[in-house]
Amino acid sequence: MHRLSHTLAARRTALAGAALLILILAGFAVWAAHANKQAVDNVQRLETASDAYQAARHAVAQEHLAALRYQLDGNDVHVAELETARVTLVQALATVARLGGAQDTRTVSAVLARNRYALERFNAMHDLIFNSGDINQIVPISQNQMQPAFDDITATLDRAGRAHRQEALASLSTARNTQRVVLVTTAITIILGLLLLTTASAAMLFRERLERVRQREIERLKQAALTDSLTGLGNHRAFEEALVRDLTAALEAGEPLSLALLDLDGLKQTNDIHGHQAGDECIRALATTLEQAGSGTSGFRIGGDEFALIVRGRRAVDAMYLVQRLQSRMAEAAGDRPVAASAGVAEAVDGISRDTLIRHADLALIQTKRSHRRCLLFNEALEPMMAAADARSGEVDAVAVALGRAVDAKDGFIHSHCEAVSELCGLIGQELGLRPERVAQLRLAGLLHDVGTLGVADAVMQKPGPLDAHELQMAQSHVRLGHAMVSAAGHPIEAEWILHHHERIDGAGYPMGLEGDQIPLESRILFVADAFEAMTTARPYRAARNAEQALQELEAHAGTQFDAECVHALARVLRGHELQDAA
Repeated sequence: MHRLSHTLAARRTALAGAALLILILAGFAVWAAHANKQAVDNVQRLETASDAYQAARHAVAQEHLAALRYQLDGNDVHVAELETARVTLVQALATVARLGGAQDTRTVSAVLARNRYALERFNAMHDLIFNSGDINQIVPISQNQMQPAFDDITATLDRAGRAHRQEALASLSTARNTQRVVLVTTAITIILGLLLLTTASAAMLFRERLERVRQREIERLKQAALTDSLTGLGNHRAFEEALVRDLTAALEAGEPLSLALLDLDGLKQTNDIHGHQAGDECIRALATTLEQAGSGTSGFRIGGDEFALIVRGRRAVDAMYLVQRLQSRMAEAAGDRPVAASAGVAEAVDGISRDTLIRHADLALIQTKRSHRRCLLFNEALEPMMAAADARSGEVDAVAVALGRAVDAKDGFIHSHCEAVSELCGLIGQELGLRPERVAQLRLAGLLHDVGTLGVADAVMQKPGPLDAHELQMAQSHVRLGHAMVSAAGHPIEAEWILHHHERIDGAGYPMGLEGDQIPLESRILFVADAFEAMTTARPYRAARNAEQALQELEAHAGTQFDAECVHALARVLRGHELQDAA
């Protein structure tokens, strides 16, 4: 029993001793923290006072400098500088008086009194300079009275500042000693805390690492589900999601959006002749071109040889120009196996749905391939054309496209000019309310409008400078040649429009000098579309204009050279937003 009691007592003593030790450590920690805080506060107070002394010394130096400058040139600007320095001195000394002790208060009073004396001497010098300017009286005041006063002030401030810095260093040393004691007494606690923190941190880091790995895997799977593995473009699912998202954003922002569907030409033949690896190279080449379409565009591979390009912030005409540039880039970069693609472009208008927009672009693409063209814009005339399509119309389209490409090939500085004019004619005709079948005829005329240039010498058509009278007559003959060729092909109506597509409203055009309503409406449309497309195409003798500049030029000559109604219709087609550069 005695042994148990002794053990119990020993345990109670150990517990009491541990409790007492904890209380001692806690009390010591509180005392050390309080002492350290007082030392740090004292250091901060002394440093602030020392800085204030330094600021006061700088202000006195500024006063002295301003006084000397005034003595040299008598400019009142230096008087204002001296007053500013005096205000700074008073503010700095007020800080010293607030933070310092009795000795600092006496120092501040002495400095202020001495400074008032120096300023009195400056005022005396100022009066002499202002009234007489007698240097024999000014110099003694400056050198014997004012300068010694400033020097005395500076010396006083220097001594006070050094004293505060030394006191601050001593207080800082005390704070450091206290911190060392605190560090020694808390070393065990820190070590234990570090061990606990290390364990907890390791567990948290492991969990975060697992979460990052999981998120990366989710993103990889999500990206794989939306990416075409061959090209790196978005796949059909990504296209559907992006189109819905961009359509909604365009509708909310009131901005245009266009969709281009592209079909890689001749992929099956390439696969059959050269193998599927060669076909894959062609697919990748087209994908690379789409990736270079620029900002505001997104390319997708939505099928084996089918691609899509969403063009945000641009209308259909701008998207058509963009697609034509991409097609030219593909042709220029082609190696042993040329890469080409047909395209159909449609614009999201009047809150059009996703399915309708895709259908419109698909109709334009189908007609593009049927007519052997490069790129077509959707317009209302396409639907009856598709419904009434037959073998003969396909042959006519193919012949027209071939002739149009022959015209473009004759001039090495233009690409797809005839096809672009054809699409612009269709847009203007549709805007003016022409019947769908009339719009279709107008587009055919646009495709063939320059076919007569095939009968004009290259030296004339490609001459970079002005034409002489004979050359001008040869160049103007292309409308009659075109009329004859298109008439012989069985299109007398379109031939008549082509004949007059360079007639001017004021009667100064050719070949017959018709004016106003004497000129067929379709010829007036052709003239406007041809001029706009020509101005937005670069030539060796001039740079291309952007779409807005070309429209402004057309509007400047509306009513004289061009039909105003046709110009306004083209402007309505293009100015649904801030125009993109169509060059």
